[in-house]
Amino acid sequence: MDVALFGKILEKLQAELLGRYSDVFLALYSWGEPLIHPKIGQLVSMSRQAGFRVGLSSNLNFTRNLESAIAAGPDEFVVSLSGFFQDNYKQSHTNGDIEDVKVNLRTLSDLITRHGYRTKVFLHYHCYTHNSGDDIVFMAQLCEELRFTFIPGIAYYMPVENMLKATRGDLPEADSDIVEKLLVPISDQLKIASAHAKDSTTCELVENRIDIDVDGAVKLCCSSFDRANNVAHDYLSSSFTEIQSRRAKALLCGPCMDQGIYRVYTLKDYSTWRQLANERLADIDSPLRFTDTGERIEGVEGEIPLLSAAVRLMNDGNLDDARSTKCRLDALIERKYGAAATTISGIMMRLRDGQKLLGARLPQNPLLYFFIEAALLRNLEGRPEESRLLLQELQVLADILTDNVEYRPHIEALRPIIDDWFSLPV
Repeated sequence: MDVALFGKILEKLQAELLGRYSDVFLALYSWGEPLIHPKIGQLVSMSRQAGFRVGLSSNLNFTRNLESAIAAGPDEFVVSLSGFFQDNYKQSHTNGDIEDVKVNLRTLSDLITRHGYRTKVFLHYHCYTHNSGDDIVFMAQLCEELRFTFIPGIAYYMPVENMLKATRGDLPEADSDIVEKLLVPISDQLKIASAHAKDSTTCELVENRIDIDVDGAVKLCCSSFDRANNVAHDYLSSSFTEIQSRRAKALLCGPCMDQGIYRVYTLKDYSTWRQLANERLADIDSPLRFTDTGERIEGVEGEIPLLSAAVRLMNDGNLDDARSTKCRLDALIERKYGAAATTISGIMMRLRDGQKLLGARLPQNPLLYFFIEAALLRNLEGRPEESRLLLQELQVLADILTDNVEYRPHIEALRPIIDDWFSLPV
C-alpha cells in the first residue's frame, strides 16, 4: 500500500471509528509480512499520530526495515514461529530459516534495549505434535533471556475457505501433512465447534474488526483469504455502515456460523482444546502441559534458572543436590547446543570459528556453567587437581570472551572468584 492511500484510509478510520469505539488497535498485518514494506516505519508513525494503538506481526525471517519500524514506536510486535530447530521449524514455515530468526530476535531485543523503546514483544509459538518437546523448552528460554513474552498456542487450520472444504472431506492435498500434525485433530476441533454452534448469533471477527487489504479492498474477516469473498473493492468509497451490512449478508458467513467454525478462530472452545492437547502430549511422551490459562507451558526448565539453582544449592552446602541440578543442566546444554558445548575445548573451538553469540551456539553464561563444575569437583568429589586445571582453562575462556560487550558484566563478576579459587592450595 502506498503512503498516500494509507493516509486517506487513516483519515476515514479516524472519522468512522475513533468516535464510535473507545479503544482502536491498528494491526498493520493480515496475511502478509509488514517488514517487506519499505515505508513501514512511516506507516507506524502516521498511525500513532492519528491516535491509534499500533501493532506489527512478522515471522522475522527478514529485518531489512526492522529498525525503522521499531523506532516508530509500535505498541506491540508479534513474532510468529513454530520451532527452535530447523528440521521442525521448516515443516510449518516453508522456506524459513530458524537460525536467521533467532539472530533476528536478538537484533530486535538489542534495538529495544539500546534505544529504550517501549514496544512489547510477544512470541506466538504454534504448537504441533512435531514441535512440542525441546523446541518449546528452548524457545521459551530464549524469550526469557531476551525479555519477550512467550505465548504457546494450540495450532489450528486456516483459512476459513479451506476449513469449510475440510468439513466436506475435501482437504487440499498440500495441507494434509501439517493438518495431521495438529495437537487437537481437525475433526475434534470441528466436532467441538459444531456442538456449540448455536451458542452465539454473532462473530467477533465481523463485529469488532475490519480488515483492509494492501489495495484498499475490504476483506470479509481476518480468517478469510480468498479475495472473491471481499465485501468492498475500495474502503474509501464505502461507508462503515455499508461494509458491516455486506459482511452480515456474506454467503461465507452462513456455513461458518452454522457449523461453529467461527468458534475455532475466536478460541471459544480453547479450554476443551487444552484438555485434548494435554492428552495428546502425554501420548507422544512430552513432559509439557498447557496450564489452565492457556498462555503458559508447565515443564519448561530454563538454562538460567538451573544455573541459579545450582549456585544456591552449593552456597547452602547441599552439594549432592547441586550435582543433580548440574547434571540436568548438562543434559539441557547438550540438547540445546550440542555435546561440544558441554566442554571448554568445544566452547573455545566455536569461539575461534567466530560463533560468539551467547544463547545461540554457546551457553548463555559459560563461565558460571564451568565454574559450578570446578567447585563441585573440589568440594564434593575431592578432586582439587582437576578443579584447578578447569579453573585455569576458565581464565583463558574469560580472556577470549572479554571482547563480548554484553558478557563483560559476567566476566567482571566471576573473574575475581575464579582467580581466588585458582589460588587455593591443591
